[in-house]
Amino acid sequence: PPPLDYNSQGPTFFKFHPELRSVDKNGRTTPRLSYAYPQVRGFVISLLREMARYDIDGVCLLYNRRPPVLDYEPPLIDGFIAEYGEDPRQLSDEDPRWLSYRSRTLTQFHRDVRQAMDEVSVDRGLSKRLEVSAVTMRDEQENMLYAMDLKTWVDEDLVDTIIPYSSGPMLDSINDSWSDPSTAKYFVDLTSGTSCTLALNIMPR
Repeated sequence: PPPLDYNSQGPTFFKFHPELRSVDKNGRTTPRLSYAYPQVRGFVISLLREMARYDIDGVCLLYNRRPPVLDYEPPLIDGFIAEYGEDPRQLSDEDPRWLSYRSRTLTQFHRDVRQAMDEVSVDRGLSKRLEVSAVTMRDEQENMLYAMDLKTWVDEDLVDTIIPYSSGPMLDSINDSWSDPSTAKYFVDLTSGTSCTLALNIMPR
């Protein structure tokens, strides 16, 4: 939540770990925790584990809430420079090498989430695994811009349901969504013949 939001009052993880906050391309700290840091990913997974111990069928990751979950943090910049010899801050925001490199971190997070949910499923003695859903952006390009490599998630069976938030740009919730069926083609092709379910979110509100 934003720092002044009522949910952020008291001894919150966000408040006590300013060093784990996101940084934009210009070096400015933004009001969100970054999944670029293992500590943040571990904290989120600990919350998901806690929830999954209750009588629920699974968890849903809402990537429509205050994206991006990682941006231009030092671990990402340093790793990219080590691999490519270039500073990503000097590249286009849509440079495919940068987008692909950055998406690895969120994919690893999903691997860890999948493992955690499978472990809780065993602990609870469930006959089927706890499901993992994800609310995502509108198309392949926009998802990659926010570090979501959906093809890898589906190929590795890391997500059970993909929920594209809207067919409009940048999480548009005002206009009709998916009124043109062709706008859903990427997701239909992505999930057809796989174990992943496609659930198109309906807009407007």
